Amino acid sequence: NLDALAGNGTMFAEAHVLHTQCAPSRCAMITGRYMHVLGHRTQTHLVREYEANFFRYLKDAGYHVAWHGKNDMLSQAAFPLSVSNWTSGTGVPMGKGPFSFGEAGFYSFLSGQSTKLGNDSSASNDYKSILLSLDFLRNDPPEPFVVFIPGKGAHPPYGAPQDYFDMYSAEQVAKLAPLRPPNVANKPKYHNGIVKFRDLESFNQTFFDKLNAIYLGRVSYVDWLLGELVSGIDALPDIAKN
Repeated sequence: NLDALAGNGTMFAEAHVLHTQCAPSRCAMITGRYMHVLGHRTQTHLVREYEANFFRYLKDAGYHVAWHGKNDMLSQAAFPLSVSNWTSGTGVPMGKGPFSFGEAGFYSFLSGQSTKLGNDSSASNDYKSILLSLDFLRNDPPEPFVVFIPGKGAHPPYGAPQDYFDMYSAEQVAKLAPLRPPNVANKPKYHNGIVKFRDLESFNQTFFDKLNAIYLGRVSYVDWLLGELVSGIDALPDIAKN
């Protein structure tokens, strides 16, 4: 589904975010400013009411901004200035991780397999947000409108619904999508520091291949979610032709 979307649009060969953490990067995305300009260096310093952002521009221009999913971009004061309607909820079904706080491996963000399937909207808020968005589109939405669906995607921790957790094996990943080896020459020292300070030095390559396999299963789940959204839109001719 991701490939089909790319085939029908513009695909960029490279994409670069402005911060390694999610919230600062998103703040930069919606304001068009580097995160250090107004202090968005942490997960909790969100866009303030005095900052311009493209959702507020749209709402001020008369757009109905429907937001289905999580919020880690807008502060409490900025949110009503930028969003017309919000349905909260984020996440995908996953099980408990194998490591407790303080144990080696805890900061691998490895989680477990859920007992729930990916198409269970009572367990998957990401899927529920897709269904809510399609319901909005089916029921004579106010025009003009914008629908924003910020899901969890393949964000850590790395667990997955029951039918996606073991979709790929560590052996497949090692053969078809091998990870970059450690200690690559001419890379910044912090690359190896991540392994050390996250206490991951005791784990072998198979562990990281399995972690990557679960991550790729999550990517496939995102691909399925996108397919559900696109097929739902295609079934609405008045919406699809836009």
